[in-house]
Amino acid sequence: MTFVVVHESMFGNTRMVADTIADTLRAAGDDVRQVPAARLPHLEFADDDVLVLGAPTHAHTFPGHRSRLAASGMVEKSKPPLTLEPTATAPGLREWIRDGSVFPECAAVFDTRANGPRLLTGSAAVRIARQLRRRQVRILVPPASFLVSANRLVDGELDRAAAWARTVLAARSPSDAALARR
Repeated sequence: MTFVVVHESMFGNTRMVADTIADTLRAAGDDVRQVPAARLPHLEFADDDVLVLGAPTHAHTFPGHRSRLAASGMVEKSKPPLTLEPTATAPGLREWIRDGSVFPECAAVFDTRANGPRLLTGSAAVRIARQLRRRQVRILVPPASFLVSANRLVDGELDRAAAWARTVLAARSPSDAALARR
């Protein structure tokens, strides 16, 4: 079994959460592949792969072409200056899911979002999980949100990401765990 950790990130926060999740999974002895969402169309999955997807929340959902362009426009206007991730404006999770790609059997989903009530901020993870369920993908654990304030992760969010990764590990079925030990 391999965990395939895929992130879409504009300014690095979602990537940092994905890095922490991947490191936690590796520390448990699991095989982990980590890639930006822009490379998803080129990935092939084994039957026992577990997909871990993460994206920033844009306008209550996950990024689309217009919201990616809007985020890239923020770079010039922001103080302190923001740095755009190399694949920030490339097609991402929305396009991959919409285009009916081949999906692994199970997944876990996270997002980064503004620090505030989910009712006001939305959640990319909830929307992504809903889309994956429609494609018959089993969601292992409830979607998680990691909070951002002033375009920076809130203190303690990377620790929460590591703890969430451990819940993903624990959610594997006994047969998945047996496969992982082979």
